Amino acid sequence: MDTKVIIVGTSLLIVGMAATLGGTFGWATAPLPVVGVNALQVAGVVVALVGVGTLSGMDLMGFKQAAGKTAF
Repeated sequence: MDTKVIIVGTSLLIVGMAATLGGTFGWATAPLPVVGVNALQVAGVVVALVGVGTLSGMDLMGFKQAAGKTAF
């Protein structure tokens, strides 16, 4: 596994877990009416899943395909 992948994946995982576990903004910590969790927790789970996907090589959200369609 490439060093860059390890660094990016681990960083995403750490940030995702930190966002999932806590927050200080009232709008981010107020529970959403339908699911009962707050917006910061939802964002944290998404970022953590991207980190796990980066570390494991899985592309569950289709980022590689989407990146291939850009101008770069």
